[in-house]
Amino acid sequence: MGALSVPGVSLSSRVSPTVLGRGGRIPATVAVLIAGTGLVALAVHYRGVVGPGPFEAVLAVALRESLGGWTGALRALVVLGRPSTVILAALLMAVVALIAGQPRMAIVAAIAPPLTGGFVLILQPLISRTLDGHVALPSGHTAGATSVALVAALLAVSLAGRYRRSVAAIAGVLSLTVAGTVAVALVANGLHYVSDTVAGFLVAVTVVFAMALVADVRGVHDRAVTGRYHQS
Repeated sequence: MGALSVPGVSLSSRVSPTVLGRGGRIPATVAVLIAGTGLVALAVHYRGVVGPGPFEAVLAVALRESLGGWTGALRALVVLGRPSTVILAALLMAVVALIAGQPRMAIVAAIAPPLTGGFVLILQPLISRTLDGHVALPSGHTAGATSVALVAALLAVSLAGRYRRSVAAIAGVLSLTVAGTVAVALVANGLHYVSDTVAGFLVAVTVVFAMALVADVRGVHDRAVTGRYHQS
């Protein structure tokens, strides 16, 4: 790529690609609004509640019975949502994004998953919904695993080139599968209620896509500035 020349200024004409891509900002905004609203509703409904909701105990029992011997085996998947795993995955994805020339994606990858965990730590004592004496809503493990899965999906799409739409569909399904599997493992093993895991999922969606939107706002600004230099 060449360099732009203006009096006394030399700028690279290479503009960093945005995270969400063309047409991705509206769906991301809708996702943030829906997830954020759902999270607030759950927080208000379960604030200070001790124990499961009306149907949650029944769902947990039905889940354990349907899984049978797989219940204990699924518990190993909870590691996907541990803070150490989440931070390591975030750093690795940030490095991959930087190597691929996606600095905005690298910022989202490095910040969004840890930030998701930070929000969980703030929300849990504020909501104070408990399970066995421990604050439980939103589920930190569900939030962590979901945030990593969503960032991985965004990274895969950003690197997909002309196959972007196909990769987006596959990555979306895989992200939901990861989030759902970790949630099932937590509920089946009595570590969280269903509503906790749903809230954790909503935290991750809100934070990850909000971060992507913020990164893209800066990217759009840079494109506009560079465009003005091209025209001068």
